[in-house]
Amino acid sequence: MRWFLLHSADASAVNSIGLTAKDIAEFWLHDAAAAEISHHQQSVSATATSTICSRQSNYFCNSPLDRAAELRTDMTWINCSSTASNTVYILFVKLDLVVWKTGGDEDSLLRLRRFSYSEIRSLLDIHKPDVVFLGVERESGAYSPPIDQSEKRAWFAINVDISEEELLQLSADVQIVTIHPRVLKLAQTEASVAGHARSILAWHDRYQFCPTCGAVTELRHAGYKRVCMKQDCRSNTGLQHFFDKVIIVI
Repeated sequence: MRWFLLHSADASAVNSIGLTAKDIAEFWLHDAAAAEISHHQQSVSATATSTICSRQSNYFCNSPLDRAAELRTDMTWINCSSTASNTVYILFVKLDLVVWKTGGDEDSLLRLRRFSYSEIRSLLDIHKPDVVFLGVERESGAYSPPIDQSEKRAWFAINVDISEEELLQLSADVQIVTIHPRVLKLAQTEASVAGHARSILAWHDRYQFCPTCGAVTELRHAGYKRVCMKQDCRSNTGLQHFFDKVIIVI
């Protein structure tokens, strides 16, 4: 196992979706393995010549999730997955991210607090927030989700307006952090998930009313579309409001 970690820790060794061994270890919360890989990378870097450049990638492009756009309109699958025991929810409070509580060290790595459906159910029932589908976990090295989606873990995100006291009643081991710029304190795999989730939740927060007529809009396509509830609104006969059609800067 140690031999595999050390030889797969090279910065150029990535799988087919661009994840290194360290990325994968961090996402699955294998801290000891991630630390071992990081130590090895630092040792290699210290002895490398200055002419050798390590491979760089966008900090937010190493998502371990397949966004599975084809599932967004399958409401039977979405509804079943949203209540499955293995489903992961990430939580935002007024668009600030909920993470595991850390020590006083400002440089310490942040970790997403991953809630199960049973943990988050009270918030869903009471506050009825928009629920956004983030995707399904990829198999290592796979570009697309497997044929049997029911066996893969789905991820969702919600944004609620609750007090810190309410949050601590939900989970005493968490804290709220402003995502700007502390998202860079997350591991790359989690930063990608959190960045995508925050951008789409911010879009819903801004566009609760139709920009054409001002009427209330409702979420569709598992979070990637909003529809005006006024039947004779021109947006329902032509223009539609899709998240994928706009560029969001978090």
